[in-house]
Amino acid sequence: SLEDSESSFNKHLLITQVPALYLEALHRLPAHDSLLDESYWPQMDALSDTPSRLVADALYSAVASEDRRVCETVTGARITPSSAVFADSSVPDDVREVLDLLAPEDYVAGPPALKHTGISRVSAGYVQEHLAASAPKVMELVTDGQITFDMIFSLIRYLVEDDPSGERLLGLP
Repeated sequence: SLEDSESSFNKHLLITQVPALYLEALHRLPAHDSLLDESYWPQMDALSDTPSRLVADALYSAVASEDRRVCETVTGARITPSSAVFADSSVPDDVREVLDLLAPEDYVAGPPALKHTGISRVSAGYVQEHLAASAPKVMELVTDGQITFDMIFSLIRYLVEDDPSGERLLGLP
């Protein structure tokens, strides 16, 4: 139990020092170890004991403001969470796949545990911005068949979901 006076010190260590050490360990992972490996990130739904939940909650609360490179982009580059944009499960698979193909330098597709953090999320505006900025590449990917018509329809639905006027589609390839 973490209720007595000695435990308050332990609790302090668990919510301040352990997450900092954890983030340092992630930062120092060798390049051949992927930060996308889910085993490196606590799985919130699998934690049943109080100390583990305290550490995981504190860790995920600290990630968004972390200045160490603990996020991995779809290109394999390591970046800081403050410069990352994460595609959580609310982004349709086809939209995620197009972003994977375009590979924006700030785009992070995982691990899924990042949903517990305050890292910026992919939005329709983000997708529109990257489609417009990558028009020649988008056209090449469509011509090569890597971006399919089903994917294009998913993109359109995603972009106009909260923009019924369709303004986000203006200027897109």
